[in-house]
Amino acid sequence: MTTTDTATANVPAPRLQRVIRLRDLPDFVGLRRTAIEGMIAEGKFPKPIRLSERSMAWVESDLIAWQQERIAERDGVVTNGREAADDKNPRR
Repeated sequence: MTTTDTATANVPAPRLQRVIRLRDLPDFVGLRRTAIEGMIAEGKFPKPIRLSERSMAWVESDLIAWQQERIAERDGVVTNGREAADDKNPRR
C-alpha cells in the first residue's frame, strides 16, 4: 500500500444527501407551490438542483438551513450580521 492509498483508506466516503422533489416540497416546507416559485424568483428560497433534463429537486440540508434562518429571524437572533427587526418579531 502506498502513502496515498493509506491516506484515502481512512477517509469515509461522502454520504448521499436526501433530495426533495417539487411535488413533495409544499408539504415539506409548508408553503404552496406558487409561493415557493415566487420566492425562488426573488432569490429568497434555496435553489434547486437538476436531476435530469426534466426533473429538479432541492437538497434537504439546504431546506433545513433555510428553515432555521426563518426561525432565527422570528426569534430575533443575529443572522448574517444583522438582528431581526422588532416589528417583524411579534414574540418579543
